[in-house]
Amino acid sequence: MRKKKLKILLFLLLLFLIGIIVLMNITISAPKLRDMAVAQLEKALGRQVIIEELRVNLWRGIEIRELSIENHKDFQPGPFVQGEKLIVRYKLLPLLRRKLVIGEVSLINPRVLIERDQEGGWNFSDLLEGKPPTPKARPSAKKISLLVSRIIITGGKVNLLDRKISHPPTKTGLENLELMVSGFSLTSPFQFNLTGTLVGGEATKLSLKGRLNLPSISSLDASLLINNIVLSHYGPYLQEYVLLEDLTGKSNLNLNCRIDKEKHLNLTGKMAVEGVGLKFLGQPGVKKLPLERLDNVDASIEINLIGEISHPLKISQLEGSLDIDQGKVKLTSTPEPIEFNNFDTHLSLLDKEVKLRDIRCNLYQGNLKGEGYLNFSRLAYSFKSDLKNFDVGSFLSSVGASNDMISGRLECQASIEGDGFSPEAASGRGELKIKEGKLIGMPIMRLLAILLDAPFLGEIEFEEIFSDFAIENKIVKTDNVRLISKDVDIFARGSFDFDTNLNYELTIRFSPELSAKSFLKAEYLQDEEGRTIIRAKVGGTFEHPETDILKAQIKRIIEKKIKKEFEKGIEDLLKGIFE
Repeated sequence: MRKKKLKILLFLLLLFLIGIIVLMNITISAPKLRDMAVAQLEKALGRQVIIEELRVNLWRGIEIRELSIENHKDFQPGPFVQGEKLIVRYKLLPLLRRKLVIGEVSLINPRVLIERDQEGGWNFSDLLEGKPPTPKARPSAKKISLLVSRIIITGGKVNLLDRKISHPPTKTGLENLELMVSGFSLTSPFQFNLTGTLVGGEATKLSLKGRLNLPSISSLDASLLINNIVLSHYGPYLQEYVLLEDLTGKSNLNLNCRIDKEKHLNLTGKMAVEGVGLKFLGQPGVKKLPLERLDNVDASIEINLIGEISHPLKISQLEGSLDIDQGKVKLTSTPEPIEFNNFDTHLSLLDKEVKLRDIRCNLYQGNLKGEGYLNFSRLAYSFKSDLKNFDVGSFLSSVGASNDMISGRLECQASIEGDGFSPEAASGRGELKIKEGKLIGMPIMRLLAILLDAPFLGEIEFEEIFSDFAIENKIVKTDNVRLISKDVDIFARGSFDFDTNLNYELTIRFSPELSAKSFLKAEYLQDEEGRTIIRAKVGGTFEHPETDILKAQIKRIIEKKIKKEFEKGIEDLLKGIFE
């Protein structure tokens, strides 16, 4: 009897186990269950939710097909989020230990629409609003911990419509989105790896991977890699911070980002740009920058940024290096851009002040060294430079200067500073020297050539031109200007202002060989060495100079005539006495 009862008990237990197994493998697809889930989601989100089918299998998990969440009522009609399939695989046994362990969450072909209106509001802002605090659980109550072993998103697509940046809205997106999250938890860090194609202009590959700690991104350690970013498409976003237009070129980004729980940010990495061009705009109430635009810039920037996550971002320190292979810079004072290459410098930003150290640059066959700083809060600046072997003729031809030409090799040491970009604020000093060059067709030299009947003054081959200078109150003072050549030396002292008005005292000294020619010997006085010396004042402007050399010439002719008459009178007087 006992054996019979035992057999019956084992048989019932077997049937029970078979029933449990069968029950756990039964997939439940009930409309009522789906409607309950929809109602709960709509209550939590405040949005209309559509679920085409909800399937529950106690052993394998939950499967949702054709999920759709409606967009915010103030934005364009249609879905905010939709997905072809959502699968949740969970584990039952850990529930006995009050742990919800989900083996895998898979989201297949999701579509997300992100929008920003003209006032800066997002279509998901309402989902981030704080909810009324829920009553705290009793101390004896134990919370259920959540752990998701793996989250997978495949075939994702995110579209961004930004009406604040531009109208019609700027369209950007991320296609072919693939996301893998390992060890997801709300209380401890987890790993993630995201790849996709960034669309906007041209399609570019994007890779973002790292380690994240929730909630509210309490810590982040991630790396970002994007190649061939079309800058013209993202120019409107940069215009929020810098006044510019016509941004062109491409960029590659390779950045590492760390954020700790105190919201401290450390950003390191490299950005490379190719063929960049941009034009700066003036700002109402602010003096216009002397820098007008950049063209055809190929460069790389390495940065180490320390800051604080806030809006706007607070940057406490920035260190880096800038290397420019080639480029063109257009200043407001030059007709055409200035070409340069092999520019490199170490830069730092601290307290709204950018410092540039160890500047090196090749400029029209010359070498530039320097250092400087720019303070953004008061637009103060300072720059020191040392330029050697600079080809003046090539520079003037390149920037589209007038036919008047100076050629030769320039050496210049200068320091310039100012408090604001107005001309009145600029001051500085320095000296320059041009060696083994030629002076051709300068207006002041053409004028002197005509007045002195000395055509050779229109084109002078010189050994050296030297000048010191000091800038203050829109006036450039030059106390010592000299041109040394074989046939003529020119000395000058005076000043000119930023409108090119001249105020100079000029001394021209001709060689004894030229002085022996009749046109000089007959009309001008010579010194003991036989050099003809002419002194004059120069005014007017660079383009239209004026001089009193005719008045001085007449005065000297009269003086010479009086001297001759005086000498003749003395000679006649002596003859009368001694005869």
